[in-house]
Amino acid sequence: MHPPPLSIEANPVDKPIAKVTRSESLLHAVRRAASPGRLRSVLGAVAAMLFALAPAPVACAQTACDADITADGMVDSADLGALLSGWGACSGCAADINDDDTVDSTDLGALLSLWGSPCDRLDWAAVIEFAPDPAVVTSPTLRAAIAQSGFPWRVRDNATEIEMVLVPAGTFGMGCSASSADSCAASEDPVHSVTIAGPVYIGRYEVTQAQWVARMGSNPSRFTDPSAEVSAKEVPSRPVEGVSRGMVDQFLADTGLRLPTEAEWEYAYRAGSTTAYHSTPKFPNGTSNAASVTTLGWTSANAANQTRPVGRKSANALGLYDMSGNVWEWVGDWYSSTYYASSPSTNPQGPANGTQRVTRGGSWKFGSDWARSSARGAAEPGIAIDDFGFRVARGALPAPFIGAIYPSSGSTGGGTLITLAGMNFTGTLSVTVGGVAATNVTVVNASTVTAVTPAGSLGPTDVTISTPGGVATRTNGFTYVPPPPVITMVSPNFGPTTGGTLITITGANLASTSGVMLGNFAATDVIVQNANTVTAITPASFPGTVAVGVITPSGTAALANAFTYQAPGPVITSIAPNTGSTMGGTVVTITGTNLATTTSVRFGSVNASIIGTNATSVGVVAPAGSVGPVTVSLTTSSGTTNFPNGFTYQSTSPIISSVAPNVGSRNGGTTITITGVNLTGTQWVRVGNSFASNVTVVNANTITAVTPGGPPGPATVSLQTASGTASSPNAFTFQ
Repeated sequence: MHPPPLSIEANPVDKPIAKVTRSESLLHAVRRAASPGRLRSVLGAVAAMLFALAPAPVACAQTACDADITADGMVDSADLGALLSGWGACSGCAADINDDDTVDSTDLGALLSLWGSPCDRLDWAAVIEFAPDPAVVTSPTLRAAIAQSGFPWRVRDNATEIEMVLVPAGTFGMGCSASSADSCAASEDPVHSVTIAGPVYIGRYEVTQAQWVARMGSNPSRFTDPSAEVSAKEVPSRPVEGVSRGMVDQFLADTGLRLPTEAEWEYAYRAGSTTAYHSTPKFPNGTSNAASVTTLGWTSANAANQTRPVGRKSANALGLYDMSGNVWEWVGDWYSSTYYASSPSTNPQGPANGTQRVTRGGSWKFGSDWARSSARGAAEPGIAIDDFGFRVARGALPAPFIGAIYPSSGSTGGGTLITLAGMNFTGTLSVTVGGVAATNVTVVNASTVTAVTPAGSLGPTDVTISTPGGVATRTNGFTYVPPPPVITMVSPNFGPTTGGTLITITGANLASTSGVMLGNFAATDVIVQNANTVTAITPASFPGTVAVGVITPSGTAALANAFTYQAPGPVITSIAPNTGSTMGGTVVTITGTNLATTTSVRFGSVNASIIGTNATSVGVVAPAGSVGPVTVSLTTSSGTTNFPNGFTYQSTSPIISSVAPNVGSRNGGTTITITGVNLTGTQWVRVGNSFASNVTVVNANTITAVTPGGPPGPATVSLQTASGTASSPNAFTFQ
């Protein structure tokens, strides 16, 4: 069945390649395998080894499985073709036999030194029969699939002496197959396509009492005595029963064996059929006739209320016995009646958790309904009764192993890029976290896989990787923590350097906020209003713009330039004097606080001239203005303050309010007193049309003068100052 080996002299792979005796055949194989662009360099390397012109030592010892690049169980021309196709730089590829990131003459030398060697990947088992027996595996399609896998058909596990048969990789429709007598349960729907990505070995028989006792030392079974139907010699071949899932796990510990998954079990049962019951010699394509179940299994119809020795009924198309009846078989999955609606399409492993485990195949207690290919049973894992047993499984390819996951925690919202470190990751099919598929799964190399976590619930959860060689789970390998906080807004976004501003921080994932920072200083009175809102009181700080940050158990968040500290705004407490001439020019002192950085002072809408400033006072010269009060506004680098009615403009024009006496001789000579306002600087006084004499300014409100002569009758009294003139009609009467 294997291609004849090339005649290559025996040679340890850690020494230079010796002369190849059939060089012409090898060179012919090289010419066929290599592309024209590589042919010259490859032929040169081969010639160097063949004729010892430039021996290429193999750097380290290699096995046939290292050189079996195509994984067909033999180092042959197929592997040579694969090696030549990858010639040159080739990081992580299978053709790089010595793992130096280059496919070159060293790798070629290793392959040639192992030419014709079989690759025995099953160091855990002894081969019973390499090629499937056509009398048992009657389907040419199944026989071809088994042969194509490169693995032997029948083997015996070294640790347990259990015989196993190979189930090749493939795709099938999993779910409801009703029989002529029985319909499907709701848990068997919907029918869905499932791919078993890698070949798997499954126990040819249910585990027997003899095999159990050999490993565990005692027998938990009920049926340990002979009966009318079972001789004493046959009792050890009855299936072991009365075993809980925990007891089964103890049996499997340290053997490398496991239970088949529910999908593997049904795929193996069907063996290419789509009917309720698997094929038999009478029904080579399977059957849905419920009456036929007695030809392939032990049920309540024919078992006589007991288990029967394994292998007494017809095997299925792969050579597996007792898949229907005898004892319920524990499989690896947790049970959910609705799992099929969301099951992964490749190597499904069942729900991440549950209260019951799946059982399959029916038993001697039950009828044909439960012996169907798609019938699903379920039981609490602690149950151990007289019709519960199991059969074993093991991936043909090396099983994956997860050694570490980093980072080991991330947000419940998902999106964390994790790295799985371990072994046998080549061909990784999926990664799940908490039973939910991760995304962006990337196989970096055989020992490293990266993936992005899905959303999950708070707390630790399992991480599972699925490869063609099986699955590996790291219990509590990843811990979901609350998502990191996010800040979107701070309001208000400014306040004084003295602190004390109540701010509202808006964002997301703020429910666990334990602290708020403004720049390098901690806020006080932090209150979580809800998951999206936190309030706090700003601390004192220096003028300028700072970031606002929040602290939570799942991380911190900061919003840059979110709050501006401003020096305290100016305050005016008094203005003196608070009155002045409309002409302007009044020197005014403004008193208050925070005035040191005063940049402008306005009387009404007009700027005053600043003549001096410090923290508590500002000196200005009032501008001209209109009669009446005005607001005084003062602006600093920290803001503007207004002092309403802070300064009153008063008129400086003279006003005559009275003249006394108001009668006198027409010949003049009467001394009169004029009362009014703004009389300072009076330049002249007239009574009628003539100027008075001896004008004397007593004060700003009083002047005296001596009347001139005038015609009899009333006369107007007028005067003039530097600010203008004033008149009082008929204020004096000449007599």
